[in-house]
Amino acid sequence: MIGGGCTGAGGIGEGTRSSPFTCQGTSTATIQATVFAISCASAGCHGSMQPALGLDLVSPDLEGRIVNAPANGCDKTLIVPGHPTNSYFLEKLTSTAPTCGEQMPLGVAHMSTAEIDCLTAWVMNLTVSPSPDAGPDTPVVDATNRNPVDTAADAAGSTTEAGPSCPSGQTTCGSRCVALDKDNTNCGACGTACASGQFCNAGRCACQAGLVLCGGACVDLSTSNGNCGTCGRTCPSGVCAAGACASSCPTGTTNCGGSCVNLSTSSANCGACGKVCSTGTACTAGACQCPSGQTLCGGASCVNTTIDPSNCGTCGKICPAGASCSNATCTCPSGKALCSSSCVNLGTDPSNCGACGKVCASGQTCAGGVCGCGATVSFANQVQPIFTSTCASGGCHSGTRPSANLSLSSGASYKELVNVVSSCAGRLLVVPGAVPSSYLMNKLLGSDLCSGSKMPKAGTSLPSMEIAAISGWICEGAPNN
Repeated sequence: MIGGGCTGAGGIGEGTRSSPFTCQGTSTATIQATVFAISCASAGCHGSMQPALGLDLVSPDLEGRIVNAPANGCDKTLIVPGHPTNSYFLEKLTSTAPTCGEQMPLGVAHMSTAEIDCLTAWVMNLTVSPSPDAGPDTPVVDATNRNPVDTAADAAGSTTEAGPSCPSGQTTCGSRCVALDKDNTNCGACGTACASGQFCNAGRCACQAGLVLCGGACVDLSTSNGNCGTCGRTCPSGVCAAGACASSCPTGTTNCGGSCVNLSTSSANCGACGKVCSTGTACTAGACQCPSGQTLCGGASCVNTTIDPSNCGTCGKICPAGASCSNATCTCPSGKALCSSSCVNLGTDPSNCGACGKVCASGQTCAGGVCGCGATVSFANQVQPIFTSTCASGGCHSGTRPSANLSLSSGASYKELVNVVSSCAGRLLVVPGAVPSSYLMNKLLGSDLCSGSKMPKAGTSLPSMEIAAISGWICEGAPNN
């Protein structure tokens, strides 16, 4: 068949169907049983016994023989997963002038449009897999109908960006949680957008039911004047009706630019010539409609607003990071509550402690939904060692003439700090129980200073754990413990 083909009555198409073909599925096993075994293996053409050109279409491991495999006698690839237009197998069945040899089958009727559509869907659904001898730089075809990509570059570009923790079934793309199986702008992978006229179905960009991808556009082979019955076939002197060139349109159809269409059902001419239905919608009674249970959002896609986190309850309502959409309501994971635009733990969040918007005072922590000072801090064992190693060293805040007349040496620091007026008139160095009012904290954090600079002057800030220890001690009332 491929490159030359069966001659006479042994070619593809000599099956004996008792009724018109109906696609029963697109798995390889189903395609073999319902298409190849009936239409290709009759008279021994492409059966298992001495198959023509060595092409056996009925024995086990079919994919191993034809997927990413070269055509016999022609410099082409038989089946390119996810890319019907690059698959020479389909070219031989649909083109009146294929690259090598003649259109198949020979001497009998061509395969029906239904059979071609079913085979096309099968190729679209095949898993991408490079040939066994492909090296790291061998181009393969992406299953989402993009142009050929380099495997190494594709792998590098597939890393998901850091972002929020997403609910089960969703993936982080930038700052959003998306469902890669149905998101038209992130179909199968972050950043993979479906072309105009396509929609994301099970993680793959696909045409609407009844349409086929031809030259990057989804078309109806039964009516398209430029793709009449097969991609690229034009009817120069008439119109296309039911997949065949005709001189005029039959009753019940309208001539739209050389295509005979039913304005009541045509997604490309719904109710009027040129009125194209949005992605995911279907033309019913001359009006573009979403499937039952879905809503058209932004004129771009049909979504289920009861579960879509980007359109939760209504179009455009985006659930915050980490939340999911359930029963048209943004819902946070168990143990968290929705406060403003994020999911928080009311038991531990100092900005929402016990309730949304309840902010703990500076120096306090949130535990069990209650603001407090945290664990008890010992001045002698935890705070003074910080002063000794960082502030009193090198004679800065120690000795007979300490800097700013402030000694932070052991035995002197407590009485020099607690309830003592700072160099900033009217402000106390340490106000027991009031972290924000203690000027010592301003100096350590470098905020709201009256004079001088942030301390210590060694060029680095105190570690966060040491800052927390000092603020915790002040929060507890600055005890001399």
